[in-house]
Amino acid sequence: MEDLKTKCLSEPIKFELVPDRFTINEVQDAYQSILNIELDNRNFRMKLISKKYIIALNEKQTGVSKIPLQLYRFSKDIHMKLYRKNFLINT
Repeated sequence: MEDLKTKCLSEPIKFELVPDRFTINEVQDAYQSILNIELDNRNFRMKLISKKYIIALNEKQTGVSKIPLQLYRFSKDIHMKLYRKNFLINT
């Protein structure tokens, strides 16, 4: 479990634990479950959607009894480009 916590903070492993098209709540639930902490909804949402590798889709949830939430996807390509760019700058 400790390895999973470490990877969750340093690698995009949390996006492998949610569907390809996900809501912010699903990612937050994955984070909270792995790290065993409670996160502030507003701050988490704002930080996550500000990431360039989180792509908002023109879709909302279907088949839910509540208000459908916006769907997003994770772009591994953009994440890797940003990671490599930052890695090269920091060396």
